[in-house]
Amino acid sequence: MNLSVEKFLGSEGVVLDVRSPGEFSLGHIPGAVNLPLFTDKERAQVGTIYRREGKLNAIRLGWDLVTPKVSELIEEIERAVSDGVAKVHCWRGGMRSEGFAELTKVVGLETVRLEGGYKAYRRWCHEIFERPAEYRIVGGLTGTGKTGILKELEKMGEQILDLENLANHRGSAFGTIGMPDQPTTEQFHNDMAMALARFDPAKPIWIEDESRMIGTCHIPDKFFLKMRNSSLYIVERPLEKRLEILNRVYGVSRPEGFIEAVEKIKKKLGGKKTQDVIEMITDGKLKEACTEVLKYYDSAYKYDVSRRNQKINRIRGDTLDDEEVAKALLLSVKK
Repeated sequence: MNLSVEKFLGSEGVVLDVRSPGEFSLGHIPGAVNLPLFTDKERAQVGTIYRREGKLNAIRLGWDLVTPKVSELIEEIERAVSDGVAKVHCWRGGMRSEGFAELTKVVGLETVRLEGGYKAYRRWCHEIFERPAEYRIVGGLTGTGKTGILKELEKMGEQILDLENLANHRGSAFGTIGMPDQPTTEQFHNDMAMALARFDPAKPIWIEDESRMIGTCHIPDKFFLKMRNSSLYIVERPLEKRLEILNRVYGVSRPEGFIEAVEKIKKKLGGKKTQDVIEMITDGKLKEACTEVLKYYDSAYKYDVSRRNQKINRIRGDTLDDEEVAKALLLSVKK
């Protein structure tokens, strides 16, 4: 049985992605298990035969490659799906998923296929990004504690899209410190779409103010435009409070990580300033180093905001903790 993307994602069962490992690593449905029919090399071989000799010879080669693996594939299916429904898909919903579905049926599993395959899922993701919604953007200078504020809003029942968490990056040159490897941009988009699809479209969605790029992950252009056309709530906190927050986030990290981060913005800081900051880090003067780096980021952010054409609301959080700032944000919306 073939299911549309919405029904496929909403149904119970384990998603089995039968594309090659390379295809899967580039991007996949969150939570999917990769049980490839072909290796990357085998997939390339089948594709070459398809182009040169036609569909029939490509099918023959495909079966020749898969047949010796049948016993092993059946064992992998049983490990991945002990009972329940096997939700199978390939790239276009064609021969690979069709052939694999036959194997899942041999195991005795109820099996459904994704109509249009992963390609249809990717179209669905971009449709999600274009759906109408009210976005509220939480901004502020580096170290304002925007992530903590978003978490407090979430505790209060608000809908939060944490882009930095999805991208495994905290923004700025220091964003990778203490974080796992970033996903591909394609996987970042997949995770974004799944998060957005779970939200109630009738309720607002809070997002941290971001640049177009979060590390190596690119925010979809149309979605980024929606963010820039939404109301911006800038939280203002004094330098000392921001330094305290930064120390809490990064204080236990290795000095080498800070030095590598500073090197990334050497052209923007200047050679002499970069060397001075590195010496501060080496001497354990993290607060002084952060103060110097913040001068650059503060200037860049203020200039960026000044060029935008969006409604800006300012929240003074000088003596407020994250929970109190979150409450102030909700009050400012009601005014």
